[in-house]
Amino acid sequence: MGSDARLTVGVTVNAKAKHVRSAFTCTRLLGIRADDAMATGFVTGVTRIKIDGRTSTAIIARLECLGKTVGKTLGIRCVRPGPAPLPTAPSPRTSIGSPVASPPHPPQTSNSPSGPRITPSVGPLGMTVAGPASTPARATGLPVGI
Repeated sequence: MGSDARLTVGVTVNAKAKHVRSAFTCTRLLGIRADDAMATGFVTGVTRIKIDGRTSTAIIARLECLGKTVGKTLGIRCVRPGPAPLPTAPSPRTSIGSPVASPPHPPQTSNSPSGPRITPSVGPLGMTVAGPASTPARATGLPVGI
């Protein structure tokens, strides 16, 4: 295997903006695009620390993110070599139809063989009340004029 380009001082690298600035700041400034935002910068140093027999590699980089240049120490898995990829245009959303423009659906009825037929009806206050088809809707006990 060849050497990792991220471990060379002065090489251009990129990382997610959420790793460089706080997730709150990214969301506040970018909204829904915060998950896809990338920061570009260059490596200023590399550290290797041995903890409990395992080696941890961190990259110290100066990254340009959301209008500020930030010096940040990031784990090697958070940093990618090269400049940040160009953002892709959002895919056009396919609209099935506006719920406002579509006509209302007819009320549902149940024709179960084990029970009576249930037909929705409109109560005295304009609320839909479901009851057996042979009985009128029950009154709610509230005055009708309200």
